[in-house]
Amino acid sequence: MPKKEYNILEKRMVTAQEGAGYCGMGTTFFRKWAAQIGARRKIGSLVRYDREILDMALDATEEKEAE
Repeated sequence: MPKKEYNILEKRMVTAQEGAGYCGMGTTFFRKWAAQIGARRKIGSLVRYDREILDMALDATEEKEAE
């Protein structure tokens, strides 16, 4: 059975590559930034990033820039 393809907006926990693309950043910078904002989660041996926290951080950045 083929693996189901997911749209990133259907997933809460994303990989570093997915998160970096979603946020428009390079993967190395994304990993550091996501750890700083608390979006990094370790689930067993997997590392994933919480998209809800990414969204909140991006929204906060947009609000600061608008001031």
